[in-house]
Amino acid sequence: MLPAQVAVPESHEDHFMQQNAAIEQVLARPLFIVGAERSGTTWLQRMLISHPLVCGGHESMFFMTFGRFIKNEVNTRGGGIGAYWSEEEMVEVVSGLWRRTFEPIVKSKPAARLLVEKTPGHATCMFEIAKLLPSAKFVHIIRDSRAAVASMVAASKADWGRSWAANNVRDAALRWAWHVRSANEFTDAHGSNCCLMVHYEQLRASPNLELRRILEFGGIDGTNEDVESCIAANELVSGTPRSHVRLPTPQNTYQGEPEGFYRLGSVDGWKQELNLLQRAIVWRFTRKSMRRNGYRIGLFR
Repeated sequence: MLPAQVAVPESHEDHFMQQNAAIEQVLARPLFIVGAERSGTTWLQRMLISHPLVCGGHESMFFMTFGRFIKNEVNTRGGGIGAYWSEEEMVEVVSGLWRRTFEPIVKSKPAARLLVEKTPGHATCMFEIAKLLPSAKFVHIIRDSRAAVASMVAASKADWGRSWAANNVRDAALRWAWHVRSANEFTDAHGSNCCLMVHYEQLRASPNLELRRILEFGGIDGTNEDVESCIAANELVSGTPRSHVRLPTPQNTYQGEPEGFYRLGSVDGWKQELNLLQRAIVWRFTRKSMRRNGYRIGLFR
């Protein structure tokens, strides 16, 4: 004899349905932090997810892994993944992977109303992201190319950065330019309503105002107390945040940032780190993008 089915009170059903609908809404409207490496993306993410209504995990590189499938390319001989899947099918499959990847992150913070995903390299995947998540928004954080280049070259000398960071000024400058141009191209095509530019230097100078602007852009009305708490918890003291924000990952792989990951975060430290020849190299490869994005750059200043 089969056990009698236990009826779930309607109020409970309504609660579960509302909860699932809220999770789906958060998953469908994420905020992506993009930009060149060593431009303050990690610091900004930590401040944002310190807010009680914001959640996020360690950088996923999700679209750097799956974005190429959304392009659904067919090669000149008629091969490639596009020969087997339609674009609609690929979007459906990757949408399922997105949900499976980030649903645990959203559930880990039930009060969250905004999911923040930070992967600098997603600056080169923004068109694919918009195709999969048309309601997504982006924060493009940009930093003076000279400071970002100096930081990247320094990172290449550490064990944690050796595998990915450019180890010379030329390559670091080219990487900065590639990420910035990619983000600019997307903004030109889609407009500022879905992509907000944030200058690292302004974020350092006025973190309260800038963080409020970013939260408002993401649909969060943060109180002054919450914003000040986010800033204070992530203030850099001798190159280290005051507190370490927990970054949940379903596989529990996040062990905290390695020693030396956070530097002093200075605005003009590059003046002591780059010699005149190195500055000239950075100027050669980044000057156009720098000027376009509001920086005044010359060989000697």
